[in-house]
Amino acid sequence: MTRARDLSQTVPPVYFDAYKDGATQTFTGTITVDFNTARQNSDATIFSNSSGEITVNDTGVYKIEYSVVVGINSYVNRSEGRIVLERKPSGGSFAEVDGTVSISYNRQDPQDSTTSSISIMQSVTSGDTYRVRVSRNNGSSTLKVASNQARFNFLKID
Repeated sequence: MTRARDLSQTVPPVYFDAYKDGATQTFTGTITVDFNTARQNSDATIFSNSSGEITVNDTGVYKIEYSVVVGINSYVNRSEGRIVLERKPSGGSFAEVDGTVSISYNRQDPQDSTTSSISIMQSVTSGDTYRVRVSRNNGSSTLKVASNQARFNFLKID
C-alpha cells in the first residue's frame, strides 16, 4: 500500500523542546523530571508543560526523545536508576510506554553519572500527557538529576 502526499503544500512543523534548569532534583524514591525551561515551542496551543508533564493537543505520529543524566548526590553504595517515559491518555492514568525504560549505573563518586536516553515514534491522541519518571532501582545512595542535564522533545512526523 502506498500513500499519496500532496507535496505542493507546505505544512509548518510542530515541535516542542524543553530542558531541566534550576534546582537539582534529588531522590531515593521516584520523581518526575521537571523540564521547566522550554527552548522551542512551535505552538503553545498544542504543547503545554506543567511541572515536567507535557500535554500534546494535536493527534498524529510524533518522534519523542528524552535524555537524562543520573548522578550520585550522596554516596552510600553503588546504585541504579530507572528512567521511563509515561503516557496518560485524556481522562486516564499514567502508564509506562512500552520500550522506553533505560537504566543508569552509578558507582561511588558524586562526579559519577550515567546518561540514559530513548527515541521512539509514538501515535499521540490529542489530550495525551507525557512525563519522564526517574527512580532509584537498586542501592541506597541518594541520586540526582542536576540542572541542564535532562532534555525532552517532540517532533510531529505525520
